[in-house]
Amino acid sequence: LAAARAELAARAEDMREMRSGCQLAAGGKQNLLGRFPLNVEIVREYSQFMNQDYSDLLLGTAMEKGGLSIQETSNFASLFTTACHKHVEEHLAISRQHFAAALGGALGGALGPQVETLLLKCLQARQAEIIPDNDTTVKAVFLQMWNALAGSKHPVPAVARLVQQEPADPTLKKCAGALVRVLARVALSDPPLRADVAVVGEPVPYSKEQHELMDGNLKVGRQCLVLLPPLTGPDPEGSRKQVKVRAAVLESQG
Repeated sequence: LAAARAELAARAEDMREMRSGCQLAAGGKQNLLGRFPLNVEIVREYSQFMNQDYSDLLLGTAMEKGGLSIQETSNFASLFTTACHKHVEEHLAISRQHFAAALGGALGGALGPQVETLLLKCLQARQAEIIPDNDTTVKAVFLQMWNALAGSKHPVPAVARLVQQEPADPTLKKCAGALVRVLARVALSDPPLRADVAVVGEPVPYSKEQHELMDGNLKVGRQCLVLLPPLTGPDPEGSRKQVKVRAAVLESQG
């Protein structure tokens, strides 16, 4: 009997969360009534992170203080962004399964488009609880990085030394929390935005339209390394992908 009461209480909490999501989704007012930011705010947050905290991390902590070369900095950027993205994806997937199971049980069937929208609103409303901005999140990100380094056939010693500084370096901790937060908001944005961390570390020909040079000067067409992916989304007409924030890059030679 006690177990049945607990199950009913859990279901009631799920239904309250769903009703809240319905209210937020009604009339297209989800971002005005709820705490989840509008896309224009997410774009601004991503751009500010790239030009402030992330620039301090790569140019200051990694290259100036840590003595990393541009290639080593690129390796670190790939490791760092991948770990943050993986942490976000894993936690959102678990929460999505929980909400989807509750919705499916309550409605007795497969999830249709309207229920998928409701599911998204539930995740948006609970984003700060699903992926909290605290030391636990930061430590989880750096554990992801250590696991990746341990599994690498060719770990870069300079990158490993930088990751090891995490408990004492405030810039590393601040950037990990900030990137996780903005990637979570990107993942839950509506209309959907996208930041593909798989491109970090790739050499590409420099383009002023596609790339934001973090330091120095570079001629168009010269090779550069991607250090933070572009933020993209549908254009106003929805017909093609539009760059909202250019990719952060550095010249690959030097």
